Amino acid sequence: MKRAVAIALLVLVAAAGCGDDDSAEPESAPLGLGTVALPGSGPDIAAAFQRMPDEVGGFPAGAGTDFELIRRYGDLSTIVAFPFEEGAEALAADLSRFQFEEGATVESSQLDPDRGTLWVMGTFSDQGVPGLVHLLVWADPDAGWVFNVSTQTAEMREGIVRAFVESVAGG
Repeated sequence: MKRAVAIALLVLVAAAGCGDDDSAEPESAPLGLGTVALPGSGPDIAAAFQRMPDEVGGFPAGAGTDFELIRRYGDLSTIVAFPFEEGAEALAADLSRFQFEEGATVESSQLDPDRGTLWVMGTFSDQGVPGLVHLLVWADPDAGWVFNVSTQTAEMREGIVRAFVESVAGG
């Protein structure tokens, strides 16, 4: 019996180690983000936001009220960009804190700046909004800009991100 348990433990340890191969290809950024070069300046981001469709998921687009690097769809769905200056490691550490937020669920993430686009995709509870907020935050570690989509549904999140990707690819 002890031998069977020892063999089972060795098999589990070996299997667990198989997924930690650093030479493996990095997971691609979700929803097509890994297929485009992200805009790297305020004017390029604003132009990409302007090329996005006038409607996503049945919600009309509206301009942001606080600054030009935001695009709204309906009252509760946005894509916003803002600069980060602290470096990729600090950004990765900030994004990793999301998993510790009360009520947060991480669906997928890639937080190693050496492996390309950083991202966290998940949900969290927001006292000001009924239900869950679905978000995706991503950045090119070398570009100095962070993008954030937050919506009330996963479908709307996907629609906005795909519209952004198409806008960037078509620019």
